[in-house]
Amino acid sequence: MTRNKAIIDLYVYPTFGGMIYVNTDKLFEYKEVIEFNGIEIRTLTRSAKALVTMAHSIYKEIIYTLNDYITVSEWISKKTLKLAEELKCIKALMVSMEINKLVNSRKLILPYRIPLPLWIKILTNEVIEDNITRATTMNLIKSLRDRRAGKQIISKRMRQSY
Repeated sequence: MTRNKAIIDLYVYPTFGGMIYVNTDKLFEYKEVIEFNGIEIRTLTRSAKALVTMAHSIYKEIIYTLNDYITVSEWISKKTLKLAEELKCIKALMVSMEINKLVNSRKLILPYRIPLPLWIKILTNEVIEDNITRATTMNLIKSLRDRRAGKQIISKRMRQSY
């Protein structure tokens, strides 16, 4: 969606290879009205945006960037933790918070690629814990048969930045 030169990304179903990793029905319970270019629009609250940012970086992009760090650092709240528990992605949020601690203590430099074993563990936990993720897992499995999907995953793992 565009307005003049502004581009607005409409991200309705956060997916990885067709597998939904965040339940948007529950997520949309956390919304507010803001003004953008003179238009009032409904958007997620900051605490929900922190969760979506974290989930996107951990589950889908497999890389944690400075933008992710700043968004999560600035917008995380007790509501984010509550929402992560409701959406069954608390383990991924804990990883995000640990990355932020390491950056704060200057023990880690961003961007940071999520180690493959950790990513598999977090993604597997999401499949086990969350009904909607489990129900859409076949979409991911089917997408892996496509050569293009395989190339995209390899590209995500090998890149140095977002």
